[in-house]
Amino acid sequence: MQENLLFLWRFLSLSRKRASVVVFITSIFSALSEMLSIGAVVPFLAVILMPEKVFYHAFAQPMIVFFRLNSPQDLIEPIGWIFCSVILVSGVVRVVNVWLINHLSYGIGSDVCINVFSGSVYNDYETHISSNSSELMNSIISKINVLIVSVIHPCITLGSCSVLLVILTLTFSIANFELTVYSFIGITLLYVFVFKSVRNSLKLNGKRVSSLSDSIAKLVSETMGAMRDIIIDNNQSIYLEQFSGQDKALRSTQAKNNFIGASPRYIVETVGIILIAFFALYGVGESEDMTSRVALLGGMAFGLQRLLPVFQQFYAAFTGLRSGEKILDDIVRIMSVDNGLSTFQSNEEIAFVSKIELDAAAFSYSKSSKYVFEDLSLSISKGETVGFLGESGAGKTTVVDCIMGLLNLTRGDLLIDGVVVNPYNVDSFRKLISHVPQSVFLIDGSIIENIAFGVSPENIDLEQVEKVVQAACLDGVISNLKDGYKTNVGERGVFLSGGQLQRIGIARALYKRNPILVFDEATSALDLETEEKVLKAVKALTTCTVIIISHRKTTFKNCSKIFTLKKGRFSCIAYDELASIEETL
Repeated sequence: MQENLLFLWRFLSLSRKRASVVVFITSIFSALSEMLSIGAVVPFLAVILMPEKVFYHAFAQPMIVFFRLNSPQDLIEPIGWIFCSVILVSGVVRVVNVWLINHLSYGIGSDVCINVFSGSVYNDYETHISSNSSELMNSIISKINVLIVSVIHPCITLGSCSVLLVILTLTFSIANFELTVYSFIGITLLYVFVFKSVRNSLKLNGKRVSSLSDSIAKLVSETMGAMRDIIIDNNQSIYLEQFSGQDKALRSTQAKNNFIGASPRYIVETVGIILIAFFALYGVGESEDMTSRVALLGGMAFGLQRLLPVFQQFYAAFTGLRSGEKILDDIVRIMSVDNGLSTFQSNEEIAFVSKIELDAAAFSYSKSSKYVFEDLSLSISKGETVGFLGESGAGKTTVVDCIMGLLNLTRGDLLIDGVVVNPYNVDSFRKLISHVPQSVFLIDGSIIENIAFGVSPENIDLEQVEKVVQAACLDGVISNLKDGYKTNVGERGVFLSGGQLQRIGIARALYKRNPILVFDEATSALDLETEEKVLKAVKALTTCTVIIISHRKTTFKNCSKIFTLKKGRFSCIAYDELASIEETL
């Protein structure tokens, strides 16, 4: 826990650390204002109960002279105004302190959330495909909210409460040292006893909340992704039952943690009231000055009303930290993953003029797994159209991912015009590539927004959009739509057919005008006639280098060479030689 908290502190920017110092200073002022407000209660009650005695007291003479007071009754109004002013100032300072604490807590939470998301999007592709997307989604959406409430805010509250607790205790000790010592020790021991009794439960509950949050996020993600099959199979009740069981368990665990954090307050308040009652019964009985004792008793009651919530906040902060320990560990683990940004600055430029090469290349996903391919050497000239053919799982996409610089070769080199692609120039190389996957991702927006993906509406080149729409054979589809280019495609293109989705993906890739175009089963949902039209239109529109992955032989009709893959070994053939190869290689 301590190491993780130190990690968070080191992560904070200089401005956040300065804000923490400001919060600490305002906490001191808040504590001092509380001390003044408690100290003002006894004089105020004394003036109300015994104005004559206060009027002739030496302490009151400077005030009597300043306000030109003539009688004991004249003292009540200025003392009342002074008391109200002190209470008002104390309240304002506390509000400012609370605002600063919350602003700092959620600001740090925002920094952590941005860091987690940034670390994810900047991770290399291999790390991305091996990570759990639902865990990341849950961390960004849910866990960081819990982190703010259970860890960050309690940490800041602990510092603020510590200052307030010390100053209030000193204030009480001035009024009655012996009673203050006994009360402080008694309340502290009570909270310590409760905390020690429940700390293991809090830790276990924290782990359970973290685990259940991940499970629920995963279940929701999988359910939404499989909704078509769920409806067809009529399995809604199965998924609902799973969600219901996990969600009820999560809420029950959170309720237990909240009860553990809140319940001691009522016990301590009960004990505090009993202490005041004992003091009133026995303390007043021993005193000859009943009025003075009542004024002091009122001051103590007011002070206790201020002190007990501080004890409760202190305890609640500790319980929050204990229950949030596992989530803090999860977030720190994600933040600690090296995404390469701190090591490499990929700012070297690389140009594609002549050819792309793989030299004695080999790749495996881990040291313990076998090679997907090895000793592979190939060359793709600029402007050439080449194909990759092989059975499912043969490694076609893996090879092309390596060519695109998404996966790092285990052995060998990727070269562009003889220059080795490395972490310093890989970003420059990737900017040259337009990629069309088999499953095209579409945003819940218009057709034109999906074609000019990532471009602000005012910067969209409409002339280029029309060209790529014609090349992708989308013009006939769009002309039949009521809203044309502005037609909404729905979430993930739910309102479009598979072929229309792929053609939008092709149009998007062409819109970028990049010199390298990669089709990864990008025409699998098109009929043969449409596929042939699209591929011819693509070559007519651009002179880019085209890399095609497909199972269909007809897709390779315009390829100058075709790389076939079987059992990790590649061979290069011409289109005419495909007749001698089985339909499913």
